[in-house]
Amino acid sequence: MLSGVRFVLWERTEHHHSRFMHVACTSPPEKDNTHDHSSTSTDVETGRPDDRRSDPRRQAGENCRCVSGSGSDVVAAFWQFARSAHRTSGAEISRDAHVEKKVAAGTLKPIVSGLKFFYRVTCPRDWPSLRAVRIPKSHKLPVVLQRDQVRLLIESTQLLHFRTFFHVCYVCGLRLGDAKRLQPGDIDAERGQVLIRNGKGGKDRIVPMPLATIELLRRFWKTHRNPHLMFPSRSDSKGIHATTEPMSDRGLQRAFQVVVIEQQFAKLGVRLHTLRHSYATHLLDEGVNLKVLQQYLGHKSLQTTEIYLHLTRQGDEQARRIVNGLLAESPPIMITGESTAPH
Repeated sequence: MLSGVRFVLWERTEHHHSRFMHVACTSPPEKDNTHDHSSTSTDVETGRPDDRRSDPRRQAGENCRCVSGSGSDVVAAFWQFARSAHRTSGAEISRDAHVEKKVAAGTLKPIVSGLKFFYRVTCPRDWPSLRAVRIPKSHKLPVVLQRDQVRLLIESTQLLHFRTFFHVCYVCGLRLGDAKRLQPGDIDAERGQVLIRNGKGGKDRIVPMPLATIELLRRFWKTHRNPHLMFPSRSDSKGIHATTEPMSDRGLQRAFQVVVIEQQFAKLGVRLHTLRHSYATHLLDEGVNLKVLQQYLGHKSLQTTEIYLHLTRQGDEQARRIVNGLLAESPPIMITGESTAPH
């Protein structure tokens, strides 16, 4: 392994808008033999070879720097787990991180992709087992709330900025990142719509926004008058009026979980993204076309949107009536041994 390198794992790069994790060595080489895998480092104080730094597991654990992003904490935990468990192959690390650390398959996939890129391109190492790693696909249906349950969660939120944020997430079906980056100029009050900039995959899209929500945002904006953001950070030293930092993901998620626990919805597995799932399902219940819903949600593939067909009640009641009517007028089938005599 390299001596004195840092592993930088990006979920998103400036030039690549996919969720592929790019791994690179950022420490400048001091000598020509920096990329010599057999070289060893020397302890500055004693002048002796530093076996600790030459240990790949130690480097992987201590020299890992996780850039901020939705998966940064998972990446840090991933490397820490790999070091402490003394895994010898990429397959063991990937398998155990998925099973023992309860890492979701969708979160683990870009991490494994980053590992494969690192050991195949940046720091080549022959790990045949790493090439054989396959992340199991998840087929779980998302959790969906009823309309009155969504209304209860939003109205039970005490602080105005959190309540307004949750309201916007639901009525527009926005991801957390899309909603917190909203700018006052993105809202078109005349047309009743909002422009979502640089969404997932680096795509822009237009989403309808209720007029009542536009009026709510007008009143909310007057409480901070930040020209850059609709939901500015309240912890920035520049002040809420001048900051260019949005509200933090962790603060928003924690605030939502507080309300979820208070209303006893925790056992359902409700989280902030559940508002988006509920939005999509409720629109399908009202007969919104699946292709239109795909555009609202910003899905690249229609198959991603089709998962909500398993959750909607549209057509389900009519289908149940038809099923109940099958052979309804036929005489009952007699079972051998049944007594037909009155009791």
